[in-house]
Amino acid sequence: MKNSETNRMLYISLNSIGYEIETSRINMYSIENRYSYSPFLRFRFKKIEKNDSIYSKIKLVINSFEGNLKWDMITHENTSNFIIIPKVFSDVNNLSYNNRDYYSKKYTKEKFEELVDLSINDINELSIKIFSLQKLDGITSSKSSNE
Repeated sequence: MKNSETNRMLYISLNSIGYEIETSRINMYSIENRYSYSPFLRFRFKKIEKNDSIYSKIKLVINSFEGNLKWDMITHENTSNFIIIPKVFSDVNNLSYNNRDYYSKKYTKEKFEELVDLSINDINELSIKIFSLQKLDGITSSKSSNE
């Protein structure tokens, strides 16, 4: 699979669930330098409240994913966005999840790059798990009740 395809897989899987996505970007990591920040996807569904059950279902799939790393879907009180990210990069510190310098110091530069590689290697399989949400009962009824 091409680097650019892997980079967008999670976005494509979320989009397949049937809700319109609002996001500032669809890439999980930089094409030019995959080590410029830790891989993550920030998103929200348009016209879907933050407490909608679809977010809980996605989080459950992400938290139960068994890849190279453990993954999480986090959010903060003051935003309607969610962030899908490997747990090793999900420190509570508001901006640290995409701060290469912070994680290079926390783990060493070499370990940071190894964790980024492991994260990128997980994206395809994690995307497949999220894609399976479109087949769950209740997704379409939840969708129609929020439109």
